[in-house]
Amino acid sequence: MGHGKVYPTNGGTPCKAGVHNCEVESYIYEHATHFVFPEGLVKAILPVVGDLMPRVFAAGRNYPKECKAARVDIERHVTDAIRSWGRANG
Repeated sequence: MGHGKVYPTNGGTPCKAGVHNCEVESYIYEHATHFVFPEGLVKAILPVVGDLMPRVFAAGRNYPKECKAARVDIERHVTDAIRSWGRANG
């Protein structure tokens, strides 16, 4: 993986958004599929087969409990971040 700056683009030209104060949070999970959908979203979109979708990936088949725990944890972190942003900007 290379290093460098990543710029959002608009038709091939970098966005001129200016200065921002974004924060990045990183989480590392020992077992999670490479596509992680929030657990609530999986249940809302696919209520009957929601538990089967993550098992398409090897990690989901081999570590279903751990992968579900990762999805639940990620959903909690994302939800908390959105609520915090809403309180600060609402």
